[in-house]
Amino acid sequence: MSLLMTTINIETLTKDPFEISLKATPDERVEVQKRLNIISIENIEAKLHLRKKGLIFLKGTIQADITVECVRTLVSFQQHLKINVDETFLPPTEGTDAPLPEEVEPLEE
Repeated sequence: MSLLMTTINIETLTKDPFEISLKATPDERVEVQKRLNIISIENIEAKLHLRKKGLIFLKGTIQADITVECVRTLVSFQQHLKINVDETFLPPTEGTDAPLPEEVEPLEE
Protein backbone atom coordinates (compact mmCIF):
# COMPACT_ATOMS: atom_id res chain seq x y z
CA MET A 1 0.00 0.00 0.00
CA SER A 2 1.28 3.45 -0.80
CA LEU A 3 1.92 6.50 1.34
CA LEU A 4 -0.36 6.99 4.34
CA MET A 5 -3.20 4.92 2.98
CA THR A 6 -5.35 2.22 4.47
CA THR A 7 -8.28 0.18 3.20
CA ILE A 8 -11.47 -0.07 5.22
CA ASN A 9 -14.55 -2.13 4.42
CA ILE A 10 -17.37 0.41 4.89
CA GLU A 11 -19.89 -2.43 5.28
CA THR A 12 -18.35 -3.20 8.69
CA LEU A 13 -18.57 0.39 9.99
CA THR A 14 -21.04 1.24 12.74
CA LYS A 15 -22.11 4.38 14.60
CA ASP A 16 -19.18 3.72 16.96
CA PRO A 17 -16.02 5.53 15.79
CA PHE A 18 -13.40 3.44 14.01
CA GLU A 19 -9.99 4.85 14.96
CA ILE A 20 -7.36 5.34 12.26
CA SER A 21 -3.78 6.29 13.12
CA LEU A 22 -1.25 6.66 10.31
CA LYS A 23 2.38 7.74 10.58
CA ALA A 24 4.72 8.15 7.61
CA THR A 25 7.92 6.13 7.54
CA PRO A 26 11.22 7.90 6.78
CA ASP A 27 11.06 6.63 3.17
CA GLU A 28 7.48 7.90 2.77
CA ARG A 29 8.47 11.30 4.16
CA VAL A 30 11.31 11.56 1.62
CA GLU A 31 8.88 10.66 -1.17
CA VAL A 32 6.51 13.49 -0.15
CA GLN A 33 9.41 15.92 0.41
CA LYS A 34 10.64 15.31 -3.15
CA ARG A 35 7.14 15.60 -4.60
CA LEU A 36 6.58 18.94 -2.82
CA ASN A 37 10.13 20.16 -3.48
CA ILE A 38 10.76 21.21 0.13
CA ILE A 39 13.88 20.86 2.30
CA SER A 40 12.63 18.16 4.66
CA ILE A 41 9.70 16.59 6.45
CA GLU A 42 10.34 15.59 10.03
CA ASN A 43 6.90 14.08 10.73
CA ILE A 44 3.56 13.32 9.06
CA GLU A 45 0.75 11.68 10.97
CA ALA A 46 -3.00 11.37 10.80
CA LYS A 47 -5.44 10.62 13.60
CA LEU A 48 -8.91 10.09 12.21
CA HIS A 49 -12.29 8.73 13.33
CA LEU A 50 -14.61 7.05 10.84
CA ARG A 51 -18.22 6.12 11.55
CA LYS A 52 -21.38 5.28 9.67
CA LYS A 53 -24.83 6.47 10.63
CA GLY A 54 -26.66 6.45 7.31
CA LEU A 55 -23.94 8.66 5.87
CA ILE A 56 -20.22 8.04 6.43
CA PHE A 57 -18.41 10.59 8.60
CA LEU A 58 -14.63 11.15 8.71
CA LYS A 59 -13.19 13.53 11.32
CA GLY A 60 -9.77 14.14 12.77
CA THR A 61 -6.45 15.82 12.03
CA ILE A 62 -3.45 15.45 9.78
CA GLN A 63 -0.27 17.03 11.11
CA ALA A 64 3.20 17.54 9.70
CA ASP A 65 6.45 19.20 10.72
CA ILE A 66 8.35 20.49 7.72
CA THR A 67 11.38 22.60 6.84
CA VAL A 68 10.98 24.94 3.88
CA GLU A 69 12.89 27.78 2.28
CA CYS A 70 11.57 31.34 2.05
CA VAL A 71 11.24 32.19 -1.65
CA ARG A 72 12.26 35.79 -1.00
CA THR A 73 15.18 35.53 1.45
CA LEU A 74 16.19 31.88 0.83
CA VAL A 75 16.34 31.37 4.60
CA SER A 76 15.10 27.97 5.75
CA PHE A 77 12.54 27.74 8.55
CA GLN A 78 10.45 25.11 10.28
CA GLN A 79 6.69 25.03 10.04
CA HIS A 80 4.09 22.95 11.87
CA LEU A 81 1.03 22.17 9.75
CA LYS A 82 -2.31 21.01 11.13
CA ILE A 83 -5.20 20.14 8.84
CA ASN A 84 -8.61 19.54 10.38
CA VAL A 85 -10.58 16.90 8.51
CA ASP A 86 -14.39 16.91 8.63
CA GLU A 87 -15.89 15.08 5.65
CA THR A 88 -19.23 13.42 4.98
CA PHE A 89 -19.64 10.74 2.33
CA LEU A 90 -22.72 9.14 0.84
CA PRO A 91 -22.81 5.35 0.89
CA PRO A 92 -22.73 3.67 -2.54
CA THR A 93 -26.05 3.48 -4.34
CA GLU A 94 -27.25 1.20 -7.10
CA GLY A 95 -28.28 4.03 -9.45
CA THR A 96 -26.59 7.31 -10.17
CA ASP A 97 -29.91 9.20 -10.07
CA ALA A 98 -30.52 8.64 -6.36
CA PRO A 99 -31.64 11.89 -4.66
CA LEU A 100 -29.24 13.52 -2.18
CA PRO A 101 -30.31 14.06 1.43
CA GLU A 102 -31.32 17.69 2.00
CA GLU A 103 -28.35 18.46 4.28
CA VAL A 104 -25.80 17.39 1.63
CA GLU A 105 -24.87 19.89 -1.09
CA PRO A 106 -23.91 18.44 -4.49
CA LEU A 107 -20.53 19.35 -5.96
CA GLU A 108 -20.61 21.91 -8.74
CA GLU A 109 -19.28 20.67 -12.09
